[in-house]
Amino acid sequence: MNELRYSGLGITSPGLIGRLSDSRCLRFPNRYFLMGLLNWCVSTVSGFRAPKVRGSIYVQFISQHFVRAFPGGTGFTKASGNYAGSLLASRLAQEQGFHNVVWLDGQTRTLIEESGLMNIFFVIDGEAITPPLSGTILPGVVRDSVITLLREMDVTVNERSIGIEELVSAHKDKSLSEAFGVGTAATVAPIEMIRYRTHDIQLPAKTQALAERVREKLVAIRTGRQPDVHGWLMPV
Repeated sequence: MNELRYSGLGITSPGLIGRLSDSRCLRFPNRYFLMGLLNWCVSTVSGFRAPKVRGSIYVQFISQHFVRAFPGGTGFTKASGNYAGSLLASRLAQEQGFHNVVWLDGQTRTLIEESGLMNIFFVIDGEAITPPLSGTILPGVVRDSVITLLREMDVTVNERSIGIEELVSAHKDKSLSEAFGVGTAATVAPIEMIRYRTHDIQLPAKTQALAERVREKLVAIRTGRQPDVHGWLMPV
């Protein structure tokens, strides 16, 4: 069997485009086109060398004005409308010097759901906590992979609701050690500071040990430096 050589990483993004007839009525399309976009990250022929963690991201809560998703909606899927609805909140946060927004739930505005376009994790007392898939949170592929790898690393993972007040309390008593977002583009992105009203939750990059460990493990599998025992990759 020939040895596989990894010269880059491709990510396929499928999508459906609906086509309507000449009618001007708002209704379901009667025909669909399947579209696939391949994003190819090219590297050297000799092998892919993953960069180090690129630096932390800053986020801000603006939950008094915006929510990303609501029960009964489409928050659980990659609909383009979900992205469009988040742009204004992200722009306002960036104008204030932040990178993105941490989203709270639409009903109570107290439970953390996602970070920008990413799923989010917190490490409290050595346990990795991520919000559960409740119908308003995207079941991200990287989220699932990170959960699998953390458990293989003997890290306890708890998929449960976590409120903003609990996060503030955990920061005050120093049981909160890390926060990071996970997604296709960023892979694993440490969060260095979260602002909620008058609270600045500071998490220095040097303390983000678990985020860096799981990211290195995931990138090693993606690039063939570690075996893919889960069948996540498809050589092309």
